[in-house]
Amino acid sequence: MDTVQLSAQKKAASGKKAAKATRAAGLIPAIIYGGGQETQIAVKHNDVKSLIFTNDFHIANITVDGDTHRCFVKEVQMHPVTDEIMHIDFIRLSDNVPVKISLPIKFTGNPVGVKDGGSFLQQVRKIRIKALPKNIIPHLTVDISNLGLGQAIKVKDLQLEEGVEVLEEPATPIGQVIVPRALKSVMGEAEEGAEEGENAEAAAE
Repeated sequence: MDTVQLSAQKKAASGKKAAKATRAAGLIPAIIYGGGQETQIAVKHNDVKSLIFTNDFHIANITVDGDTHRCFVKEVQMHPVTDEIMHIDFIRLSDNVPVKISLPIKFTGNPVGVKDGGSFLQQVRKIRIKALPKNIIPHLTVDISNLGLGQAIKVKDLQLEEGVEVLEEPATPIGQVIVPRALKSVMGEAEEGAEEGENAEAAAE
């Protein structure tokens, strides 16, 4: 997995007043949790873009006063009007401690059902998993090539690496091929025609 390298300044103070002063200096207030300690830091906006504005899950190595903390982004607070990043919560990783994260889903392939006139609907964009840091991947790739009209792929159908526990309900659909109303009518008429033909053959016998 690609790791983002960050340099951060350590903050001595916390609270709203300190956070406001940090933003006034052109930095983003943040905190690193985990391992029984909390570290208040400030990071540059450009340095965290690849962590925040991405469709993949990334791990960050954050260097503070010569010490490097291996982390991931837990929560981002955005300004409700300007979409400015207001605060970031990082979680410190430990090699032997499993963590819960939301893993993005990426679909590959063109479903058979789409070729037959249907449309694919993605119902879930991320799934919650629990895994050791060494088993975490940037995203989960799901092949939907064999999905037919009206068919769905569910959480229970996902093929995950050993050591990865899914925290979603197995029956939860993550994507399906929708049958358009016009196509349903055509399919219904075809089925009725087939039934009438079978009935006629039975009567003739």
